[in-house]
Amino acid sequence: MISRVRVVLCTLSVVMTPLFGAAITSAAEAADPKVVGHRGASYERPENTMPAFRKAIADGADWIELDVQKSSDGRLMIFHDRTLERTTNAETKFGAAAGAESVGDFTFDKLRTLDAGKWFGPRYEGTRIPTLGKVLDLIEPTDLKVMVELKAEEGHSAPNRARVIQILDDGGWIASNRVLVTSFNRRYVHRIRDRPNPGADTVRLGPIFTRDEGQPDVTKFGWAHTLCVPYDNATRAYNADAHAEGLKISSWVANTTTEMQKVADSNADTLVTDRPDKAVAYLN
Repeated sequence: MISRVRVVLCTLSVVMTPLFGAAITSAAEAADPKVVGHRGASYERPENTMPAFRKAIADGADWIELDVQKSSDGRLMIFHDRTLERTTNAETKFGAAAGAESVGDFTFDKLRTLDAGKWFGPRYEGTRIPTLGKVLDLIEPTDLKVMVELKAEEGHSAPNRARVIQILDDGGWIASNRVLVTSFNRRYVHRIRDRPNPGADTVRLGPIFTRDEGQPDVTKFGWAHTLCVPYDNATRAYNADAHAEGLKISSWVANTTTEMQKVADSNADTLVTDRPDKAVAYLN
């Protein structure tokens, strides 16, 4: 759908330029945004699990986004929420109080006994919380890139930044520009630059902003590679200002075709969605 519209716009710009004496910027000059599977294909599979990531790969996503927290013994676990109750059987497994506890309250061995799929549907019973290393091993043979969100807001079990960067650097993700490290805790992600370990000075960083924060000042994030902005705040004019500062824009989270069209019209660089299958089909 979009491709056909862009052909027409491109043709009009060629015809009309001599008439008006100035080039008309057409949508064809801007590539479609790359599709990011938010927590994998989280509309059709249990979020942040191997089935969700495999589905996003099969859907043709360009990126996979995931959330990282640490277990009580320091393992890097892929998990979004502050507490375990919504997406695991922690209450059944360890008692009613366990649901209100976090990833950081349990060891890796205990976390790996939890069911992280049955809440989504009986077909996914037995699905486990994966580690960062396991997901990277899945993605590595593909052409996909990965957005690694560090969950460092209050109530989350913030991962060790040095360890995350070490894993990404050892795996060649940083050198090959296949990773963007993001966080709502902007100070936390910015301070990666202060780490002495290899890759810390070159890894691409992306602060994330909430809807209530509106349009962050693009002149204040020279340390960042990408600004992660809600799609309804990331307008075409705002994104042009960001691009003029050398920044990329990642628009989140667009799940309907109306929202996807808005992201495409805004010239955002990436479109974050729970429905990568729908986004890939629509944008192509």
